[in-house]
Amino acid sequence: MSEENKNFEDKNEGEEKENGEYWTKRILNKVTSFIGTIDSDLDVSAEKTIIHPNKWESYEDTVLHFTHDKNPQIEWTMDVGHSEDYVENELEGVVRKIYEERMGEAGRE
Repeated sequence: MSEENKNFEDKNEGEEKENGEYWTKRILNKVTSFIGTIDSDLDVSAEKTIIHPNKWESYEDTVLHFTHDKNPQIEWTMDVGHSEDYVENELEGVVRKIYEERMGEAGRE
């Protein structure tokens, strides 16, 4: 590949990562890669949203919505920041922890 083509691809990848659609797909793909190992009846959907922490700032984020096919008490949403480190190294542990908490809460009700 020519140096010019490589630079073009690197530039496009960088621009793509700035796009909330990239992150929404990236995060959803990551979660769907491990969710079945947590519970085969657990489902997830994702959507891009705009967060407005105050009237001067806004940023894109991804919101995940988890539901359970057989237990309607197991449901939660969470926002996921657009960070490669978080997606690769922390997201699965956080989802597992929340799932265990929700299962414990459902068992007490």
